[in-house]
Amino acid sequence: MKITGYKLEKYIEQLDRAIGDANYPKGDDLMGMSILRIETDEGITGIAPGGNDAIERLFHVIEGKDPRGVVGLWIEVRAKAYASDIGYNLSDDELHDFYSRMADMGIDGGKIKIGLNMKDDLRRIGIMNDALRKVKNRPYLMIDTNEYWSPKQAIRYISQIEKHFDIFWAEEPARRWDYDGLRQVSRGISAAVASGENLNDVGQMYPLISQQAIDVANVGVGHSGITGARQVANMCYAYELPVTMMNCPANFMVHLAAALPNHNMMEVVDPGREDAFDSWDNHIEDGWIVIGNAPGLGISLNQDKIRALQAIELNRKPGFPFPRREGAGLWIKDIEPGEVSWK
Repeated sequence: MKITGYKLEKYIEQLDRAIGDANYPKGDDLMGMSILRIETDEGITGIAPGGNDAIERLFHVIEGKDPRGVVGLWIEVRAKAYASDIGYNLSDDELHDFYSRMADMGIDGGKIKIGLNMKDDLRRIGIMNDALRKVKNRPYLMIDTNEYWSPKQAIRYISQIEKHFDIFWAEEPARRWDYDGLRQVSRGISAAVASGENLNDVGQMYPLISQQAIDVANVGVGHSGITGARQVANMCYAYELPVTMMNCPANFMVHLAAALPNHNMMEVVDPGREDAFDSWDNHIEDGWIVIGNAPGLGISLNQDKIRALQAIELNRKPGFPFPRREGAGLWIKDIEPGEVSWK
């Protein structure tokens, strides 16, 4: 079998709910999406949700190669899940409903967006904690500030939070490439420091790993695809660092997460990014993402749905990826009146 061609289809999808973080708390419900197909001479087509225009300059590297030359045997058939709101824009009631719904599936850990107001942050972490306690008395609690704080701010504010809650990890408490700052935070708080999701490959991740700047590595399809994410995870394994798989449509990266001996938990979000799919062969059961027996990533595409999505006129562009908020690393710009529905 040889790779003979590719087809990239892009579209904008309106999510079931808006998502937002410390840089863009009001959130947005539009997201640019894509499906990349890799064609072979035997009529078998591979599917990669999230492909991008880089395929045009990179295709020559894989053209004519056997696509089966990758890891194809999964060590497990499931991966532990944690709930992630990406919901700075969600009201307190909506936040509780989200984590409560995840807890009903047996998920005993959650990550929440914070960073703009300590009083709000403590209240909303408490809401997450209370919702998840139906599964576990001391659920795994993670916080994410999306690089909004400086290292010193992170140590100061996280230390205040840790007086009230047992934080499992603090995600992106400093800039993604600042291994000195991330290491400073890691040594200044009790929680683990997680970062790396916004870096692109194993070369960019190496300083964070070798300089002991992080305690948990975020890995995902953004690390140059499945192959690149596996390279990062393997390097972390050599340094005895756990990894956590980032969210993705239909949780398709669970296939890699299940094969990693150092994988901790996979991020699960529910904004609704699967409108181009007829089905996907995994489900959450007792807090684990369980993989079915369908081939490949287990995704069934619907070409009619893709064409319909491409034809929709939404009269605006997605706000994602969110720009860095004013005051980042310098001062804290609180949420302005009307910026979110709940304040």
